[in-house]
This record gives sequence, structure tokens and C-alpha cells, in this order.
Amino acid sequence: MSKLRVLLLLHEMSLTGAPRVILDALDVIGDQLDLRMIALKGGPLEPDFHRYGPVSIPRPGSGTPGPSIRDYARTLFSKAVNARLSQQIAVWRPQVIYANTVVALRLVNTLRLPKVPVILHVHELSFCIYAYTRTFPKLLRDWPTHYIAASKAVEQCLVRESAIDPSRITIIPEFSRADIASADHQPREERNGVFIVGGAGVPQWRKGIELWLHTAAELQPLLPNTNFQFMWVGVDEGTQSYAFREMARKLDLDSMVHFVPATNRPFEHFRRFDVFCMTSWEDPCPLVVLENMMLGKPVLCFAGGGGAPEEVGDAGIVIPRFSPRLMAEAIRDLVQAPDRLAALGRAAQDRVRSHFSAAVLAPKILECIKRTASTSPG
Repeated sequence: MSKLRVLLLLHEMSLTGAPRVILDALDVIGDQLDLRMIALKGGPLEPDFHRYGPVSIPRPGSGTPGPSIRDYARTLFSKAVNARLSQQIAVWRPQVIYANTVVALRLVNTLRLPKVPVILHVHELSFCIYAYTRTFPKLLRDWPTHYIAASKAVEQCLVRESAIDPSRITIIPEFSRADIASADHQPREERNGVFIVGGAGVPQWRKGIELWLHTAAELQPLLPNTNFQFMWVGVDEGTQSYAFREMARKLDLDSMVHFVPATNRPFEHFRRFDVFCMTSWEDPCPLVVLENMMLGKPVLCFAGGGGAPEEVGDAGIVIPRFSPRLMAEAIRDLVQAPDRLAALGRAAQDRVRSHFSAAVLAPKILECIKRTASTSPG
């Protein structure tokens, strides 16, 4: 039986959520597909993607990006490369186009793509969707045949803000990486009794790092005799990072807050956490939440912040109203109830294994691909 021919459109091959999720899915279902891939940008995962089929990526000299998204799309490849890729795609005759994030919509205005069923896997919420589609808003609504939403929050966003018919949307959550080993908390004496509150991500508006810092400020007077450290993984040098370092200084948190540079080995730091605070204003289905849950870390998050409450369920704590005060009080309660802290950690691990593993969810992506391919009139 011949394999289904799928053209996969990627925005980049970085260690970020969307590329990692589809790559983890391919580790489960890739042998059942005939894949060709086009990416806007390469990255450290490029060799892994090459295992599943040919990959085309623009290289320096193939086009100079212009000032806008539309200009960027038009100049991404040279005209000769555009023509060659379009011809190769036409000869190959894909049965389905799979765009793995709204950023990949840039390629639609660049290449002559065949009129076949299209799946758009949406890993974004309002802010990012607006940022990447404001120059071609109708494309998001009119081009895809079907959508995969990374969470119920994403589905609601597509229905509410882009008027997408819910019948065209399948919710398939993000899933955890298979190579994350379970780990219990380090013995407290090995860390000199320090209770570590974690955070992670690129320091930008939607990650809510200011809410995380205010949580640290609120916690200090609640437990004045407890030794805390707030550790955020992913803060490099730059204007935004400097702004948050300066915010921590102005809140008099210098001795309490520790910023860790971005690393390809974040789990070494995550394993040190006692709890993980997800303070995003907007995050569709954050992998970092699943990673910390797999490591047995209770997760606290804000209701209304995206998909994190769906991930934690009753294995974590959902805080209303984006309130750092209420989050600090919840941390205090966990510090004072170590048995509950440990029980939530175990429940978090069990929940990821049963609800958010590639073995459970990747076959659902394959089912969606096959179902969408069957809608082709040919």
C-alpha cells in the first residue's frame, strides 16, 4: 500500500514548541507518510527532519528579507528557486499540505502550491496570530481545509476572532518529549533547604515574567523565615532581558531571583525546582508545563492564560484573575503542606503519561491527515 504524500511547511527547525511537537509526532507516524518539507528557516533540529524526507530551506543569498511580512514572503526564495520548488511540488503531487504553525502561511504567498486539502496546525493564540497574519487575514480563514488546535483555548480563539467553523477544528494537545526521564525532587539537604520556584521562556510580554517577579515580591512577607529562590531559565543578554533584570532590582529581589541563560539542557535546571509557576498572559499549550509535570513538579498557572489550565487539570493549581498575590499564597500553602506538594507532583507525572504523550496523540494527527486527504475530489 502506497504511503500518503504530505508536503510539510515549517517556520523553522529550532528547539521551540511547534517544530519539536511535529518532529516527535514523526518519530511515531513518520514511517507511514511520504514526506517532503519546506522551512522558512533551519535550526538544530534540521538533521532530525532530514531523516523523514527532503528538506528545502532558504540560504543566504536566495533573497533579502524586506521590512514587512509580505515583503519577506516575496523575497524569501529567489524567483529561480521559487519556480524550481513549485515545479518539483507539482510533479510530486502531494495529497495533503500540512502547515505546522500560522507562521508557515508566509510560504503560501511565495510558492505556487497545488490545490489539495490543507491542514493548518495552530500553536498560537491571539497576539501571535495577529502578528503573523495581519497582512493576509483572509488566508488564515480561507486557505485551510481543516485545523488542528493545540488546546481548547486555541479553538476558542479561532472561532471567536477568525470566525472559523468549529466543525473544521480538531483539538490535539501538544505532547511531552519521550526522552524526559522522571525525577523526584532532590533531597532538601542537598540544596541547603532552599525552596526553588521555577519559571522559563524567552522574556517577552506574553510570558508574563513581570507577574512572576511580582509573585516573588508577594511571597517574601508571607513566609519571612523560609529560604526561597526564584529561578527563570531562558534569559540571555539583550534589551528585554535587561528590562526584567532591572525590574527585579527595583523590586528589591536581587538576592532572591536568579536568571539562567537559554540552554539546550534546561531539564538540569527544571529538576531543581520545587514548583513551576506558569505566569503567561498567553500561551496556547506550553511544552514547558508538560516537561515540568513529567519531572514531578507541581505547576501553578493563571486561568485565562491559554492552555496551561487544560494541561494541569486537577494535578496542579489554577489561579484566578492573573493575581500574583493569590499565586504567592498558593505557594505558601504548598510549602506548609509537603505531603500535598509531593502528591501533586506524582499526579502531574501520571497525567502527562496518560494524556500528553506522543504515543497517545501522534496517531490522532495521522488520523486527521488521512481524514483530510479523503476530502480531495480527486
